[in-house]
Formats: sequence, C-alpha cells, structure tokens
Amino acid sequence: MRLLLADNDALGKIAHWELLDCIPQVVGGTWHDVAVLDTLLHRTRRAAAGKSDKLFASPAIAARLLAHLDMAQMVSLPPPEIRALLTDHAGIDPGEQILFGALLVQPSGLLLTGDKRALSALPECLSPEHLLALAGRCICIEQFIVVAIAHLGLAEVQRRMRPYVGRDTAARIIMGSACDATATNVYAALDSYINDIRERADPLLR
Repeated sequence: MRLLLADNDALGKIAHWELLDCIPQVVGGTWHDVAVLDTLLHRTRRAAAGKSDKLFASPAIAARLLAHLDMAQMVSLPPPEIRALLTDHAGIDPGEQILFGALLVQPSGLLLTGDKRALSALPECLSPEHLLALAGRCICIEQFIVVAIAHLGLAEVQRRMRPYVGRDTAARIIMGSACDATATNVYAALDSYINDIRERADPLLR
C-alpha cells in the first residue's frame, strides 16, 4: 500500500469540510497509510483542548481531526543531505521541507499539500534528477476535491463544505460562496485550477 504524506494546511481545511473520510480514497487504503508532521499532532491536541490555533475554527473541528490522527503515522525526518536541498528557499517553509524531503526517500509515497507556493517553488530548487523522482507524486487540494466528489457525489461534498468553504479561496470560487455552483461550473473550475498548478509545478502533480 502506498503511503500518503499530508501537510497541515490541507488536513486543516479537509477537517473543516468534513471530508476526512475521503483521505484514504487517495491511495485506496486506510488512515494507517497516512503520515503527518508531529507538529500537526501537537497543534491539534492543543486546539482540541481549547487552545486558540488559526488552523482550526473551533475545538470541535480539531477533535474531529484528532480522532483520525490517532490512526496515522508520523513523518520521519529525511537525512540532513536531503533536507539541505530544500533549505534557504523563500517559497518552501520548514514543514514542507520535511515533507518533500521525506517524499524523496519514500519512492512509492504520495504527498497531499495545500501549499501551492511550495509546489511552484520546488522545480526551481531541485535538480532534474530529483524532480524526476517526484514526478506525478504530489496532489493538490483541488485534486483531492475531485476524489471526494467521485466518492460521495457533488451534492454531498457541497453540503459538507458549505459552512467552511471560505477557508480556501480557490474552493470558494470553485464551489461558489454559497456552495451551490452547478456541476458544469464546478468541473470547469477544478480543471482550470489543476491545470494552472500542473503547469507551474511541472512535473510534480499526479
């Protein structure tokens, strides 16, 4: 089974949208096949206990994610020489450095990320050899939404996303501010966003 690495931003948004049950559909496995940063587990535990954290709108949403994180793996730190390839680049924060580095040493793994800036920056700081190793192994939020729609149907995804669709600007545009966009408009917008990211982050997207 393929390992799915997931970043904090993506999982925070997906928790608000009540689509955590769709995460395993990305790799055809379970939450035991998902790996997250230890910082996410720490932040989620604190937020579920009532501590303020911008990643979560309420303790209940943090608790929703925490119930799934209890089944997940923690991302192992990549070797220093791998992390060194990704340091000192303004577009890639420390968490993404760890995730992309871990992906380089996990030859069959995938990465779900909400960080479009990091995806766009990666081709600028890796060698062609390393880029080839990551080709087709990254999944953006918009691609995840496609998976969720295939699993649950558009109407159900919109119902779940509606209260917090504004947590992500692209999602709000795709689904409409009231989360009532037509299927034709939703699929056209998804294609547009995914193709734009695919072009800027070539060859990373799945």
